[in-house]
Amino acid sequence: MVSQCANSSCGKPLLYLRDGRIFLFKMKKDVGDRRVSQAEHFWLCGDCAQSFVLEPDGSSVHLVPKEKRRRPVTVIVDSRMGEEIGAEDFIAPTALAS
Repeated sequence: MVSQCANSSCGKPLLYLRDGRIFLFKMKKDVGDRRVSQAEHFWLCGDCAQSFVLEPDGSSVHLVPKEKRRRPVTVIVDSRMGEEIGAEDFIAPTALAS
């Protein structure tokens, strides 16, 4: 479970989902003698999300300045609030998917 900002220099506790940005990545993990993919959530607080994105790299995630990201960002818009919910690997909640 996500409890704080993924930026190790920040560490702000996650209190509300309205602040910041949630990322969902498939991470590779070793389980016994097998290598499996597992979905894992990461959160950047509002301050960090203004300047950084997270990019997966197999079994780890890297904090990358927005101007140096390797791939374009797909933006999902919540039409009920008119707010952007941006994340390249974001899975929308059921309420937003309809």
